[in-house]
Amino acid sequence: MSKLTIEVEETDLEELFSLLAEINDLFHQPSNLSDPERMQQFAEKYYSSINRAYYQTVWNWLPEELRIRLSDE
Repeated sequence: MSKLTIEVEETDLEELFSLLAEINDLFHQPSNLSDPERMQQFAEKYYSSINRAYYQTVWNWLPEELRIRLSDE
């Protein structure tokens, strides 16, 4: 795998880091996984951020060749 350096907006990186912190907090407590209400609350609060991070932020960071390869999978 080649090494790639990309430039990212600091605000995008901060938002992604904050989102990952929330996801980590959720999974850090195993009891959350068996609590449907807690999982529902998390999904309602963070799904739009997860969607944006996946389909916009990180996707836009990927080089074109990688986007094509991932789209074919």
